[in-house]
Amino acid sequence: MHELSRARPGRRRILLAASAFLAVTLVRAQGKSPRRIGFLALPNAFDEANPNNVAWRALEDALGRLGFREGPSLVIVRRHAGGEAARLRDAAAELAIAKVDVIAAFGGQNVRAAREATQAIPIVGYSGVLVESGFAESYPRPGRNVTGVSPSSTDVSQKQLEFLVVSVPGLRRVAWLRNSTNPFFSEAFTRRVAASAQRLGVAATPFEVSTAEALEVTIPEIARQEFGAVLVPSDIVYVALRHRLAQLLLKYRLPSASLDRIMLDAGLLLNYGVDFEYGIRRMASQIDQILRGVSPSVIPVEVIESFALGVNMRTARALGLTIPQSVILRADRFIE
Repeated sequence: MHELSRARPGRRRILLAASAFLAVTLVRAQGKSPRRIGFLALPNAFDEANPNNVAWRALEDALGRLGFREGPSLVIVRRHAGGEAARLRDAAAELAIAKVDVIAAFGGQNVRAAREATQAIPIVGYSGVLVESGFAESYPRPGRNVTGVSPSSTDVSQKQLEFLVVSVPGLRRVAWLRNSTNPFFSEAFTRRVAASAQRLGVAATPFEVSTAEALEVTIPEIARQEFGAVLVPSDIVYVALRHRLAQLLLKYRLPSASLDRIMLDAGLLLNYGVDFEYGIRRMASQIDQILRGVSPSVIPVEVIESFALGVNMRTARALGLTIPQSVILRADRFIE
């Protein structure tokens, strides 16, 4: 005999009531609209061939770990401007029209476009200028529809130069790449690099590189002028050109350091900077809070103070360098 039919009358009523409640809950859940997260990018970073795709994949993975996976209950609306800044506002407006629940954006340009498109839909950004550019009123209390994470303002260029000086015997002159077409490039960075170089007793000289053509000319020129190493700032142009950049640096036997882990993977010698993956996990946590009903105006902008050092041992061997034990002991990641 079925278990339910043997149950006492009181227990049977309880089980029937519970079954009815579960059925109603399932019906309501099935009729509930899925949550919608908007992804906004300048280039088509949602294509796996795009170098910036790694950030979006990392964010999707972090959201998945929190239970938000694309499917019947979650829709991810992706919009990009095809790399054209003039089209970025239109891409952001499309997300607002799509009535997403929250917009995720990497970089100041994308956050600005999202903010111009809507002051009602929550925006979670990854940018060092969330407060400085007025997107949020303050770090502890954003006060508006924008929150997110900001990389630490700690000057990592000094540590990058320091690791280069320690790893490259006799280093006295360092070249560094500059993309003046980047609207968020800070003149303060120029001053910080100069000050860091002076403290370490090396000379640092900027070289303008904002295109693939300029890269092909500049790296050989840096080698011709007998610079001992190259510092590569964080910039979307250099990320996009990272594989060719790594090839040229190796060809001309130039050790290098950068902020971004993806540059280390491409073949640069060292990377030191904010732990980007940790920052993305914090972004996912903020999106989680918003989808659960918390206003972005009260979710603090988090400053990421977690730093990581990476060493590409394969590149070191190709350059004939022996990485000192002091650097190896500090490293969080190696590429063999």
